[in-house]
Amino acid sequence: MPTDDLLKPSLDDRFDVSRLRSPTASRPWDPERLKFAAFFCWPIGAGALFATNYRRLGQPRAANWTWAGTVVLSIAFLATAVYLAFLQSPGTKVPTKFGKYVFMAIAMGCAFGIAKHQSGPYRAFETSGGEPPRLWPWVVGGLAANVLVLGGVLIGAAVYLRDEE
Repeated sequence: MPTDDLLKPSLDDRFDVSRLRSPTASRPWDPERLKFAAFFCWPIGAGALFATNYRRLGQPRAANWTWAGTVVLSIAFLATAVYLAFLQSPGTKVPTKFGKYVFMAIAMGCAFGIAKHQSGPYRAFETSGGEPPRLWPWVVGGLAANVLVLGGVLIGAAVYLRDEE
C-alpha cells in the first residue's frame, strides 16, 4: 500500500502545544507584551525574559542563542559606554547620547525580531486555550538586574576616576 503524505501532520514542532499542556510546564508569556517590557528591562532583563519564554515555548536551542546574544550585546554596550566615557581623545568626543540611542535601537530591533519569532508558537498555545501568566513580577526582576549592573558600572567608573586624580 503506498504511503500518503496528505494525512501526515505538517506543522513544525515549534507549534506542538501538547507538551505545554502538562501540569509541570510553565506557561509562556505573550511576546507582544515582552517587547514592551524589553524597553524597560534592556539589555540583560529583556534577554532573560525572552530566553525564559523560549524555554517555556519548548525551544531550548533558541533560548541558548538568546542568552548568548544577551551576553554579547551587554558586553558591547559596556565596552562602548567605557570607550565613549573614558577612552576617547578629548578632541574627538562622540556624544554619549548618540551611542545610547544606537544601542537602544539595536536592542529594540532584536526585541521586535524575537517577539515576531515567538509569536507563532505562542499563538498556537493561545489558540489551544492557554492563558499567559502574569509578567509584571518578572519585569520588576529585570529592572532590578539592570539596576545592579548599572550600579556596578557607576561604582567602577567612580573608582576609575578617583584613581586617575
